Amino acid sequence: MVRTTVAPTIIQAGMKDNVIPTLATATINFRLLPGDKGEGVINKVKEIIADDRVTISVYGEGFSEASAVTPMNSRGYQRIEKAIKSSYADLLTSPFLMIGATDSRYFDEVSSNIIKFSPMIDPIGFHGIDERVSLESYKTALWFYEQLLTGSNP
Repeated sequence: MVRTTVAPTIIQAGMKDNVIPTLATATINFRLLPGDKGEGVINKVKEIIADDRVTISVYGEGFSEASAVTPMNSRGYQRIEKAIKSSYADLLTSPFLMIGATDSRYFDEVSSNIIKFSPMIDPIGFHGIDERVSLESYKTALWFYEQLLTGSNP
């Protein structure tokens, strides 16, 4: 949450433990810090590797650029903050950089004030086998969304 991060997620090479592979590929996941650009990250990787034998290309649809930062005084932020305080009385609210790649990236053209927030307080096995939430968390999340959708504007 303080810098652009890199995570090798798929690495493929060799077929036998006693033969040096002639080709190796890696899929690298970059999570961009707001202010960093995909093109700049690629250029930095090329500079670090500094080897013409290594080919670097953008995978799939390309980079999802870093999200815009939503101002705390925006209507959307204020409304979510009100719903949070109504649903979780003991919590303080604060801006936070969500480090996951969410579907919200597909809405960048609709609004630059996208708020990535989940009211789930105890996901179990997040993105793993048997991913789930407790019934208590589910009920609280439903309450949160009811407050968000039906609450009066701040």
